[in-house]
Amino acid sequence: MSDSIRKQIFDLVETKIATALKANGYQTDCGLHPYYGAVAGLEVPFINFLPGEESSLPEREYRRDSRTVRVTFEAGMQYVPGEKVSDLVEDMLADLIEVVAGQKWTLAFTSGGTYNIKTGHTVTGATSGATAMVESVSLSTGAWAAGSVAGTLTLRRKSGTFVAENLDIGTNLNVCSIAAGATRVSPEASTAGSLVEEIVYIGGGARSYPEAGDDIVGCYAEFNFTFYTLPGDPYNQ
Repeated sequence: MSDSIRKQIFDLVETKIATALKANGYQTDCGLHPYYGAVAGLEVPFINFLPGEESSLPEREYRRDSRTVRVTFEAGMQYVPGEKVSDLVEDMLADLIEVVAGQKWTLAFTSGGTYNIKTGHTVTGATSGATAMVESVSLSTGAWAAGSVAGTLTLRRKSGTFVAENLDIGTNLNVCSIAAGATRVSPEASTAGSLVEEIVYIGGGARSYPEAGDDIVGCYAEFNFTFYTLPGDPYNQ
């Protein structure tokens, strides 16, 4: 039996939050232990999300129901005495917002090398001045040492508009060339495979500050997920 649209969405969300790792350019490793609806036994660091109340609005002209559910995401990590707790909270909150509602872009490149482009690097357009952080590099052909790599960059935190130009990384110039601008991947497509019409960040902040004897610090972020299903049919859109 197939899962409901809502269940499919949250299964995809659980997969997505597992990518919130330092190795993928995030501030923390809270994605190391992803949980869907857990209430106890959470292993740190973690991200846990809890779907809440849902509202539904019939859209008769489209023969569908517009459904919005409030989803609370919680992150937690171990606190080491001497660390600045507010910094940990800000890092976790930033990761929650970005992993759930952050945009991505893909950018095809050629002539890559001899400098290796890696996750976490910031690329800058030599002509446009646009910048973005590299989330991943997918190679199609070539070798870095030969300066002949072609492939695709997946980017986050883009500022500005890339054009046909060379890309630089810090003082390393012309690390690759691009023939066109970046293609946007919506948060909805990235997080829920386009089953969701809209993801909206509502608010968040510190969930708890450690007291004497505590060693866990946490934060939360709330989002509205809006999606459509057929009237009386939660399995189809």
